[in-house]
Amino acid sequence: MKPRSALQDPAPQMTQAYLQGEAQCSRFRSFVASLGGEKGELSEADVIRAFFYFAAHYVYPGRQPLEKTPAHVRKLGRMLELFPLARVVVCTRDPVSIVASYRKRLAAEKALGKGVDEWGWLDRTAEQLIGHFEQITESILDARQRWPQQVFVAPYDWMTSTPELALRAICDFAGLAFVAEVLKPKEVPGRQVDEMLSKPITRREPDIDTYVDADTERMILEKLRRCALCGIDLACWLGQTDNF
Repeated sequence: MKPRSALQDPAPQMTQAYLQGEAQCSRFRSFVASLGGEKGELSEADVIRAFFYFAAHYVYPGRQPLEKTPAHVRKLGRMLELFPLARVVVCTRDPVSIVASYRKRLAAEKALGKGVDEWGWLDRTAEQLIGHFEQITESILDARQRWPQQVFVAPYDWMTSTPELALRAICDFAGLAFVAEVLKPKEVPGRQVDEMLSKPITRREPDIDTYVDADTERMILEKLRRCALCGIDLACWLGQTDNF
């Protein structure tokens, strides 16, 4: 979103996390400077390409770096212009479940005593989230029309109900060999909020009854149908179609 921020000294926290420390960030800045040569400063496009080249060759050698920032679904066109061979997996989910998930996560963050700077992004009304769904759908539809072979829509319910089948299909789409390790959870000591990330992939009820009242649920579904939220269509958001 802001590629030149990766060149700041010191680098932003998320850049340091991705490149595994400020020492590597410093090497990245030197790497970018060496690419400029007589031409001077790199374009933003080349800074992005350099970032992933550096990560692939110097930070994670022998592995393929992934980018999973959710907000970047708004930049699919930009990403696929920069990386014409890229593969994009878009996970869709029942919009009512998403609203419930936001509210559940918000309650958990507050219960831990965290400040608004850490949970403010979760404090959204159902109406605000519907507007977000509409924007995201437009981006997905545009990308699927322009790059139909490179954007794979994977409904959340399908992935959690049949994880091995889903991950085999995703690996096949991405041109990667399936390995059983991708089904194993990664234990992270001290994890307090996203505890499910330390457990096997499984389907679970989204606690809609606890966090979304009946009137709000009806409003969400009605507005999304009225707005014709998909060429991916609402069924895909509900995880009820194999519209991949």
